[in-house]
Amino acid sequence: MKDSAGYYRILSYGYPNLAVIEAMDGISYKWKIKHDIMAECSVNQKLIDSINTVNKATYAAIEQEYGKDWRIRYDQDIRDFPLTSAMVMDILITNSMFRKELEKYCIKIDNVDKMVRMLKGNRYEVIIYKEELKANNKRCFTVHVDTGSRTVNLIK
Repeated sequence: MKDSAGYYRILSYGYPNLAVIEAMDGISYKWKIKHDIMAECSVNQKLIDSINTVNKATYAAIEQEYGKDWRIRYDQDIRDFPLTSAMVMDILITNSMFRKELEKYCIKIDNVDKMVRMLKGNRYEVIIYKEELKANNKRCFTVHVDTGSRTVNLIK
């Protein structure tokens, strides 16, 4: 059901769609749901049946927590994520504090490596990183963005 970090784990198989995986990662904090790919292309019926059995129990537990329509709302968040992620970046690129932080790390505004995570409501966490950095997990800084009020807060 839930792992030690409080996340539900949904198992999958088959070749992953990278855009969908990015969206699922982006909304995982809000929903406390993570996806684990058990096998990509090489699957057999025994593996499929095993994964389906585990997922059936997980789906029942998720339904108890979030309600019968959880999957509709979850899928909608996945579909909306690319657009909301773009909206978050639109807010960030016009924010002077954000631009100053980018300058500290010599990151150009048109070349931002980021990870956007949906929090609760209209709030998002954006982790800015730079591949060339060896220390600190390549993270430069983190900001919280509220798309409702269009505010940006620096979280070091």
